[in-house]
Amino acid sequence: MISIKKINLNKNNFYYYFKIIFKFRNNKEYLKLNQIKKVVKVESISWLKKNMKNRFFFIIKLNNLNVGLFNFDKLNKTWSQVILKKYRRKNIGFISAVKLSKKLNKMGFKKLTTYASKKNVPSFKIHSKLSYKKKIFKQKKNFYMFSIATNKKFKSL
Repeated sequence: MISIKKINLNKNNFYYYFKIIFKFRNNKEYLKLNQIKKVVKVESISWLKKNMKNRFFFIIKLNNLNVGLFNFDKLNKTWSQVILKKYRRKNIGFISAVKLSKKLNKMGFKKLTTYASKKNVPSFKIHSKLSYKKKIFKQKKNFYMFSIATNKKFKSL
């Protein structure tokens, strides 16, 4: 059973959820595929405190285990997704992305933008299935920008 759980960050649970977010944010494969550097804990805490009002985080769960994370930027209406290597290639990425899209639609986010590297074939396929338009993203080599309508219907998950 795949589900997504929205994290409601507040001062009482901040450090509990920070540990989860930090773990996924520094996932080796995620960093490599997205051409980004590992983040330092102190800087990451500071960044999260400053930006938590502009973000939603959703934990991807498989049978109640934390297997992935979505980081949704409310201002730019875009997300990033990471799934632990052990749980990849099981359709969890696509199913959870559809579930996230539906949740965001209910929250009033009708059009989104996502990015994926052509080198990350599974992610590229997920974003291609979800989107109604894609184009090369000139600011980052091998990356594409995808436009997504959150009300899109999918036959089966």
